[in-house]
Amino acid sequence: MITPLRRSSDGSGDEAPGFADQLDAVLSTSTPLPPAWLGVTLGVVAFVVAITSTWARVLGALEVFAHEFGHALAAVVSGGGVHLIRLDGHDHGVTYAWHYGAFSAGVTAFFGYPAPGLAGWGLAYLVSAGKAASALAVLVVITFLVLFVARGMLTVVVTVGLLVVSAATLWWASPWAQAVLVTALAWLLLIGGLVHLLALTRDRYIYGGDGPSDADAVAVEWFGPALLWIVAWIGISGWCVWASAPLLVAG
Repeated sequence: MITPLRRSSDGSGDEAPGFADQLDAVLSTSTPLPPAWLGVTLGVVAFVVAITSTWARVLGALEVFAHEFGHALAAVVSGGGVHLIRLDGHDHGVTYAWHYGAFSAGVTAFFGYPAPGLAGWGLAYLVSAGKAASALAVLVVITFLVLFVARGMLTVVVTVGLLVVSAATLWWASPWAQAVLVTALAWLLLIGGLVHLLALTRDRYIYGGDGPSDADAVAVEWFGPALLWIVAWIGISGWCVWASAPLLVAG
């Protein structure tokens, strides 16, 4: 790649553009939408990953990361804060947050399960608008901030891995590669989040083997039975998949 030069401020010669100029160039470059066949393929792969135990154990931590970040972000936005985020496995994590009152506590508990779907929808919107680079920049900022409250080896590995992959793709990869990565991440979050919710419903109401969940915490802080909030989460996550699919296969 040819790096353009610019005239130095004192007129003595040409100089390479600085970091801010290069970042602005990267972010302002429109990224192409992957072809429809690739978007469909990535969606199918995400579905297979979500329902296959072996792959779910490897990549499920991505969905759990989004889930716990949803709790953390909700706590901060509602006036509280975050002590730590810890991923305990491919299907479980915990966020220790502080908050003031039932409203803040309920908001914090509520926004864990919808977070993967909403994040996937946001990524789908950005990639469809040619802004995959901006999506990666947001991921870099998020993962960098999470590092300050990450606890546990798995949490650090997942966070650093996302940070490194997002930053490297943003800075060195082609716009097409940026769009493919963001499309893949969007599908993984969309499908993974919905499958996780369906598994929660199955384990809790069919097998009877699931313990207390975020739904119980929301019911305590707000109102209604836990099932009400699980149904609401499935509706939100289902809508995110329905709204995002046309964006991801429109190439």
